[in-house]
Amino acid sequence: VNGENKGVTPLTLRVPAGLVKVLVTKGSDTMPCKETLQVRPGETAVLNCDMGALFGKVTINSEPPRADVYLDGKKLDGKTPLVIKKVKRDSEHTLRLEVRGFQPWSRSFDLKDSESKSFNVELESLARILKCTKKEIVRFVMDGVEYYRITEAQLTDSSH
Repeated sequence: VNGENKGVTPLTLRVPAGLVKVLVTKGSDTMPCKETLQVRPGETAVLNCDMGALFGKVTINSEPPRADVYLDGKKLDGKTPLVIKKVKRDSEHTLRLEVRGFQPWSRSFDLKDSESKSFNVELESLARILKCTKKEIVRFVMDGVEYYRITEAQLTDSSH
């Protein structure tokens, strides 16, 4: 309570009126309970803590599969589909997926409200199809090279 160890729960304490910061912990593998209570003179404030596991898991599926997975900037050993175990629940995380030829995907998340989270990600292709509908000979220039009689071309990135 306010940075000072007051004992073991269940516990009843008398504290001065005002803001009271409470931290309840239970071992190194349990989610801590952090609360700030407004205690009014003559009133009783009650705090009930739901202390779940400190670590959770994240399940990731992608289309296409076999995407590289980065958690908090660190590339993980596996590729999608992937289950990441031992993800800390008391922190915000960033998840990133990368596959050659597709737009990278990124999300921030936390596990404060649950012990697991699933992501089903459809990655956006960088390929663009250029189609010509004219029935005449078409001259197409890409990267300084001329092409004739092209009716369809696939562009795989924005460097053209």
